[in-house]
Amino acid sequence: MLKKAFVICSVRKATAEMLEELDRIYEKYTKLGYDVYLPHKRTNQEGSGYAICTENYKAISKANIVIVVYYKESTGTHFDMGMAFALGKEIIVEHALIESGDKHYARMLMEWERLGIE
Repeated sequence: MLKKAFVICSVRKATAEMLEELDRIYEKYTKLGYDVYLPHKRTNQEGSGYAICTENYKAISKANIVIVVYYKESTGTHFDMGMAFALGKEIIVEHALIESGDKHYARMLMEWERLGIE
């Protein structure tokens, strides 16, 4: 059975640099045997916020792993991380900028990954 990976990342605020990073992540995990779900390519971004969150929830719930590319400005990223956390998903942090004094999401991601919560 094909393993599934969901990538939590910025969509609306994604820069060209971020999209290049997502392409690299896609290639990396595809080579490792994962069906990689990139929301900016597979989630219908024309739907309502509720519809987008519901579609992402369904994909996250089917994923074996969740890969996070974290930029604190992305509120959708925060929402998807909460869903993945509630579902007890294994997390791999590909990018999380930790700023001096940061006590919130970026540090929590590192702890979540380190603990190997599944």
